[in-house]
Amino acid sequence: MKALTSILLLAVTSLYVQAQPTLNSSDMPQEGAEYYVSSVNPFSGLDFVASGPEYVWFYTSLEPVSQTTRSFISISDAPFTYQFLFNNPFDQEYVADFAENTEGFSVSEQLSFDAFYAFYKNDAEAYKIVGYGATINGIPIPSQTDPIDVIYEFPLEYENTASSYSEWLVSIPELATYKMKQTRSYEVDGWGNLYLPNGIFETLRIKMDYEITDSIYIDALELGFELDREYTEYQWLGLAASVPLLVVTENNGIITNIQYRDQEPIGIDESLDGLSSWNLYPNPTSDALWLNGDWNNNTSYSIYDLTGKEIQNAVLYNQYTRIDISGLTQGLYLIQIKGGTKNNEFLYFEKI
Repeated sequence: MKALTSILLLAVTSLYVQAQPTLNSSDMPQEGAEYYVSSVNPFSGLDFVASGPEYVWFYTSLEPVSQTTRSFISISDAPFTYQFLFNNPFDQEYVADFAENTEGFSVSEQLSFDAFYAFYKNDAEAYKIVGYGATINGIPIPSQTDPIDVIYEFPLEYENTASSYSEWLVSIPELATYKMKQTRSYEVDGWGNLYLPNGIFETLRIKMDYEITDSIYIDALELGFELDREYTEYQWLGLAASVPLLVVTENNGIITNIQYRDQEPIGIDESLDGLSSWNLYPNPTSDALWLNGDWNNNTSYSIYDLTGKEIQNAVLYNQYTRIDISGLTQGLYLIQIKGGTKNNEFLYFEKI
């Protein structure tokens, strides 16, 4: 009976598949737009890799655990410090069409990016990031991407491929320097109908691979290190949808993040707001991890291999903890954080 139901479902959903969509600059975000993005528990058990022409992706069972808002603002509404680089009529290549204020992040215990802005240029040729702005340890710093980071080339159609290399650097004298080198490569590997909890959408599916090197130098410590990262994003883009309707992040074969564009605000229990209140870095690493986050006196951690065997555990005595993993064999591990404001948080790391 279950098999018959599945066959009937595929037969019905196939009726909704339309002609292959072609996306252009008009299908990207515009100044003043705002979108709700819901996050899902990554352990959904669904297949997000399969794709092809006239495909049906059936993900109506996704259940959000948190929600954020993506807002695309006028360049004139961004901090004045950034106007010279991204709103300068004498440098048209880097004049942005709009900006997005995104969540900050920590690179290390000594270096954090707050009030983070991405500056976008959307023209007939491509959708691009021309630079970033961030308040770094209290100091607002703008930085252009060089070369410019091309996200999508237009027109965007099934079987298109493209690759873009970019770099950006920020430096605060006598404090720290951070440089990111990134290669973004994609293939439009499918088209068809995407079924989400909030509707049915005609989409292109994009498999986008990232190769990133983060270089950090801390002046006070006279210490620098590099961290290489690789991951894949599966993105579903729709006509006039602006932001991706669904984004699934895969790291070493493991789904680590799922987000979809929602139609309206949803009620989320505050205890579930945000997928993690902890940072883990560097990742991957060979010798030691730094763990920092929402600590209290009852916080501890356990490390498991992918068979579920507990390898290591200890109590966390403060907000910043160094974990020695030099004795572990190479591979992927799961770390469980117990206690804190949110209990039983999970993160992955790779021992190299």
